[in-house]
Amino acid sequence: MKIYTEVYITPHHSGFGMYQTGELQISPQTSWADFGDLTFEIAQNSDAVLELSEALEDPEFQAAGVEDISGRINNQPDTLFARISDGNLNYFGIVESEVADDFYA
Repeated sequence: MKIYTEVYITPHHSGFGMYQTGELQISPQTSWADFGDLTFEIAQNSDAVLELSEALEDPEFQAAGVEDISGRINNQPDTLFARISDGNLNYFGIVESEVADDFYA
């Protein structure tokens, strides 16, 4: 079955405008069977969440300093998001993985 897991994206330790993904922690507590349920849960715990392509056009995210970091992320996830939480802008991705059907059992 397919599951979806959030990964944090942070500036790469070497700098140069590069970013890196955090550790992919697949578990029944951190992964979701439905992409929409995961993004809903993330949005409930944030002030604002948009896919990065949408955030680049949004005035609230522009004011927070959103940048197009796609292509500058080591191990870049397929889906990138920007989030404003407690007034701070950060980035995350969602990774799709295959697991056994009894993963949540």
